[in-house]
Amino acid sequence: MKIFLVVIFFSFALAQNLILTDAEYSKSGFVTTVIYNGQTYQHVDGIGWINSQLEFKILGNQVYLVEDAQARAKISNIRYGSFRNRIVIDIENYSADKLQYLEDEGSITEDEVLEIALPKLSFEPSLLKDYKNINQELVDEDEQTVFKIFSANFSYKIFVLAKPTRVVIDFEDIFVASDIDLGHGLRYKKFQFKTENQLSKVHLLEIAPDSGHFEVVGKNYQPKRIKALANGAFAAINAGYFDTQNFVSIGYFKKKNQTLSNPSRNRAVVAFGKGILIDRLSTQTAVYINDKYYFATLTGQESDIMLYNIANSQVNDSSRAVIIVENGLVTEHSFAPAVVPENGFIVAYKPIIPDLLEVKVGNQASYQIDFNPEEFLDYPYAIEAGPLLLKDYNNVYEPRLEHFQVGQKILDSVTQQAAIGLKEDGTVLFLVAEKMTAAELIPLFESLDVKDAMRLDSGSSATLYANGKVLNRIFNRKLVTAIVFIPTE
Repeated sequence: MKIFLVVIFFSFALAQNLILTDAEYSKSGFVTTVIYNGQTYQHVDGIGWINSQLEFKILGNQVYLVEDAQARAKISNIRYGSFRNRIVIDIENYSADKLQYLEDEGSITEDEVLEIALPKLSFEPSLLKDYKNINQELVDEDEQTVFKIFSANFSYKIFVLAKPTRVVIDFEDIFVASDIDLGHGLRYKKFQFKTENQLSKVHLLEIAPDSGHFEVVGKNYQPKRIKALANGAFAAINAGYFDTQNFVSIGYFKKKNQTLSNPSRNRAVVAFGKGILIDRLSTQTAVYINDKYYFATLTGQESDIMLYNIANSQVNDSSRAVIIVENGLVTEHSFAPAVVPENGFIVAYKPIIPDLLEVKVGNQASYQIDFNPEEFLDYPYAIEAGPLLLKDYNNVYEPRLEHFQVGQKILDSVTQQAAIGLKEDGTVLFLVAEKMTAAELIPLFESLDVKDAMRLDSGSSATLYANGKVLNRIFNRKLVTAIVFIPTE
């Protein structure tokens, strides 16, 4: 093969273009061929570069990537290791030779930031993923694209690979335990706990009795990050389950004595008021129409007759007939969809019940919901999650009793677990464990001499906050509910 000197005349400044030391070129007739980064590019005289966003110039014996093409270099993907602690940054249209300066090794602490200064690259912020509780940022700074890792203790090694170009960061955790007095009766402890299967980092807020009060905060349809939910409170932890599509709380949610979502399936609930109650909550619901009794269930529990009593909530199952009641009287009898009125409720039923089919506008209607244990009715704040872990120091973990499916990833896979515990003396524990199953929280709480404990929503929701800072992660998802602590001082 003969190599020809091909000069493609453009107006350009040599210093502003990238020299490609690993590129090869050749000329045959009207066609110039460049082989770069494992890819073949062709230029036809009078037409230009064919099927390529890149443009090259050839001067002397050197191939240059023109400035506009260099600007198209981008981060095409960020990949995360599953079997080892590894992050891989895939880079398109940029030579690996030009990234050798990145190769390095060392370690950082939680107070330091590892900055990997890449050339100016285009990227999509959505490429960043929540990974092994290390916090990441990808930002443009001073004509560079900088990948940052921070708020973690680890050793690292950075190396560059070619064809395709990629930057690899391998790291190993360096654990540093801590026990910090935050004031207001709070201590933050970070330690490791060994389960049967793995070693997990644990973040714990220990809140002394009588140092303040607790509330459940949040609002359906309006998710917020935990700092916004805390809104001036000193400490907080994520709370109940929610629908990730419409951001509506799932299960019992009571705030300032107003029920915003009904109990669901005999699941664990924590309630706050004059004291703290952690237990499973079951309900029995009765509907009365013209003094005739009908057994019903609350929303979230499928049955022939269902009661909807949360104002402005919706009944969307068009196969159900609906009896709409306002101020104790039936105002409409039709089919869903329907919206619960401010001063009333809806009975949604399968249209196979003869007596209900005969209900008329003007009929009297009422309902009654019995709580077990009934003490939950006395608390102004409550939130459902589960499963229940400990009750009176006993292991009571039985997910099936709370209608959790055995084998669910959220329960049985190793992930971040959030939970709340109560000691005999009234000390409250907010806890997030980074690598556990739900059941593995039980020996952890037993080691902390906890009397009652329950699991909260977990996985990517698990978020612990105190003194203006998220303690277990930086990038935290938006939540519907949180439990907050407000000091007396």
